[in-house]
Amino acid sequence: MIKFEPGSHQYSLISMLSVVGEIPTASLNLMGNTRTLSDLVRRLNKRHKVVGEDGQSIDNCRIIKVIGKGDKRRLRLHRTGLDLLSWLGIKEYYMSAFQNNKFSGAQGHIERNFRNAEATLMLAKAGVEFRPQYLPELQCEVRLNQVLEGAAFYPARLIKTLQSSDDTYKKLAYTRFVGMLIAYDDFYAIYNFRNEWKVSAFNGEDKAKQAIQLTAGLNYKIKPNASAIVIGDDFDVAREILLRSHLDRRKKIRITSVYNHLYYIPKTEFGIRMLRFFCIPDFTKKIKEALYEKKHLYEKEDGFEYDIFKDGKFYLSILDGNIGRMERYWNFLHEHKCAGKVICYPEQEQMVRSYFGKKIEIHKVDISKIEEILDVDRRGLFDEE
Repeated sequence: MIKFEPGSHQYSLISMLSVVGEIPTASLNLMGNTRTLSDLVRRLNKRHKVVGEDGQSIDNCRIIKVIGKGDKRRLRLHRTGLDLLSWLGIKEYYMSAFQNNKFSGAQGHIERNFRNAEATLMLAKAGVEFRPQYLPELQCEVRLNQVLEGAAFYPARLIKTLQSSDDTYKKLAYTRFVGMLIAYDDFYAIYNFRNEWKVSAFNGEDKAKQAIQLTAGLNYKIKPNASAIVIGDDFDVAREILLRSHLDRRKKIRITSVYNHLYYIPKTEFGIRMLRFFCIPDFTKKIKEALYEKKHLYEKEDGFEYDIFKDGKFYLSILDGNIGRMERYWNFLHEHKCAGKVICYPEQEQMVRSYFGKKIEIHKVDISKIEEILDVDRRGLFDEE
């Protein structure tokens, strides 16, 4: 017998599958202990009696199935487990989003689902609500000015299916964003590059940015300009983003030309710790004010790209993960022939060094110090239930 109730691993896994459709088995570590979850998968792949928290039950139920091989191996809900979605209040959404539990085997579709699943796993672990039944429904007709006390993630499929009087949302079919994060009065387009830089052009992402700004502005009381969070397997992907952006001046292939503020998050436990910062209002400002004296902080009166001026050096902090500023900072140092220093985490050091070279100084700060400053809650979404 399997108990299906909030707080259990099976409840968390089915809640995730109900929204993302399928999960790559190689990414289960983003949800918790790999060994524990692997054992759970083997158990849920067999038939059991499932009992809910209100006493309802389903006999002879195989909840999930495992399909594919190698890097395509993935989890899906088994047809006999679909009734559990009614217990969660999300069956109608699931059947509409995933064509009555029918999935394409095409490589492009699998890759897209994997990108979405990994981003959602990380955001949930960071405490972000992603379940449609617990979020205000998106609309594109009137300005609601809702105030969100916390953080919410809307997958791209919900935004792409909105119907407006113009063709704003019709242009999103081939855009690459996986969703939109609303955090208090900030909002971000979410991308997942996984382990490669394969994108040849980003001119289509202008349309994604416009649609996200429109959607967020109509539904929530937010700041006017969208930023982007890019997830990748490691900091080598971030380095590739920066180097390609620096070497190729054709704006249409540079994501940094679409989003002035581009935050990079590695697909690791460290990356999840960084994502938790986005659930805290004005976290970037709080970090700077806690680490440095007010007299050294730069208020951007002259439009230059740096954070602190101290001891004759211009400092740039990327403790918030904002690598989009690094190119502008590099140009500023070269133009004014001045000394610079970058404040980063030890995990970011190699990326920073490979981009700026040996001439730049680096000051490292451990992420645990920032977590202490921000009083970060390290519980995941399902840890709270």
